[in-house]
Amino acid sequence: MLKELQLVRMSASLIKIAYDDVIVPKNVDVQIVSEVLDQKFGRRHGKVVRCTGKAGVRETGASSSRLSIGEVNSLKEEVTTLKGQVAAQGKRMNMIVQALAMSGLQIPTMPAPNVAPPSTSQPFCPDDTE
Repeated sequence: MLKELQLVRMSASLIKIAYDDVIVPKNVDVQIVSEVLDQKFGRRHGKVVRCTGKAGVRETGASSSRLSIGEVNSLKEEVTTLKGQVAAQGKRMNMIVQALAMSGLQIPTMPAPNVAPPSTSQPFCPDDTE
């Protein structure tokens, strides 16, 4: 038990960011998907259109090409993988908090972030565009 306590204390000392200091943006899921798409297909240049419910970028060039079904399926798999990684990271954070609490450290409780997916009946409209 003493060895486990030492391991927990050593792990806790490696955490350089306080749990309370982590700020999660409201649209972090959109940012992650955008970054993945940018990495896969390069930056898309065009006019950004918000609240359309479908396309997020309108091409300013002659015509835009559509993604093949294989590319769409590949992206769906990657999004699923990323969601799994985010969930696993959350579980790891919970394990760290539990280990710290077991070691006697007082950990303030935090409300769960509001990360519910947007309704599919309405187009996505960020708060800053109203």
